[in-house]
Amino acid sequence: MINLDTRSRLKYFLWILTAHSFFTGIFLIFLPAKFLTFFGFPEYPHTFFQIQGGVFHVVISIAYLIASLHPDKSKYLIYFIIIAKFIATFFLFTYFFLIASVWMLLLSAIVDGIMALGVLIGYQQYLRVNQT
Repeated sequence: MINLDTRSRLKYFLWILTAHSFFTGIFLIFLPAKFLTFFGFPEYPHTFFQIQGGVFHVVISIAYLIASLHPDKSKYLIYFIIIAKFIATFFLFTYFFLIASVWMLLLSAIVDGIMALGVLIGYQQYLRVNQT
């Protein structure tokens, strides 16, 4: 088993978030709208909001990348990531339960919640070990 220090664990977890958001964004940008029905969404011929969501994911992946490169200098960016992930979790669960029970929304809510908790716990561990 690989034994990583808290800074390395936090960095690697942020790298996972970076890759997840970047590839999710690329997927949304290039996925033909007709395939959205596979993910539980109703048929919708326009791609503006899908592509907008994809661009957002690519942009936010840059924030994750910056934080992963220098977590010791990214305190507020890491707080922003934690808040953004919890807001996304709340939004996705709310939308799923109140508006449209699309299975991909539920899965995304669960994954975003796990990512939010992962960054929160990882950053708390990092701070506990690196307090001066």
